[in-house]
Amino acid sequence: MEQDTAKTILQPPSTYLLDFNRVSHPLIEIITLPQIHHPATAAACVRKIQSILKAVDAVTTGMELGGLRADVNVSVRERHQTRNPAATHSYSGVTGLGQRTEIKNLSSFKSIEDAIVAERDRQIAVLEAGGAIEGETRGWTIGSTATTRLRGKEGEVDYRYMPDPDLGAVLVGDDLLHYLRDTLPALPDETAARLVAAYGITLKDAKTLISLEGDRVEYLAEVVERTRAEVAATAAAVDTVTTTTATTTNHNDNNNSDDLASSPKVGRTAANWILHELGGLYASTSTPFTPQR
Repeated sequence: MEQDTAKTILQPPSTYLLDFNRVSHPLIEIITLPQIHHPATAAACVRKIQSILKAVDAVTTGMELGGLRADVNVSVRERHQTRNPAATHSYSGVTGLGQRTEIKNLSSFKSIEDAIVAERDRQIAVLEAGGAIEGETRGWTIGSTATTRLRGKEGEVDYRYMPDPDLGAVLVGDDLLHYLRDTLPALPDETAARLVAAYGITLKDAKTLISLEGDRVEYLAEVVERTRAEVAATAAAVDTVTTTTATTTNHNDNNNSDDLASSPKVGRTAANWILHELGGLYASTSTPFTPQR
């Protein structure tokens, strides 16, 4: 847990501005072990963390709106060469790592992938040319093809933060942990499985609905409920008309309409409409999605 300090804004060529608008805002940092070996896996990891945090109301917006940021540490080594002189670094018990660099404040999943690819390629080029990787903090600009040096690291930990003597330790008791476990809302994997079972949609569409802004899952449930009610009402009207002509025909039509109202086809059609037709309409106008609209 940290408090935000300030944001540095570079004004080329050599002017730096400090933005103090977020000073003292509370931050929680989640750190993974160095066990991710592909840029797409790193992006998927952050995407999964974001979906879990959103599900439990720990964040209110996604990466693109500033609710979450990612700092990425990148190091390279020759494959199967954990004893290589260049692979002598370690982190939290994981050994045989190369010298890492840190890329700060990545604001989208695509930025995570692109920045890792660029920094990986830069480090490989440096090592193949006989150079050495320096421990440093680097930056990334959307649309660029290379990371840029921001500052060097004076040591393994270079934050130079000081503990506040007026802030006591935060002690989390077992009673709080049990309460949180018992009151947690459904997590993304549970919600995805429920959508697949209830509406007959694909797992891919279920995950997409969960990941999108604007309560699309709740909106899907409302659309399906209203559609099934309309189908049932239409079937009842048709049933009333056909009752005077043939009892057998009335019975069969009623069964068919009941089957249609409860059919997974309604859920699949509603999901496709929300994801593609309605989603495309909102995307084309750059309008944020809200169920009230």
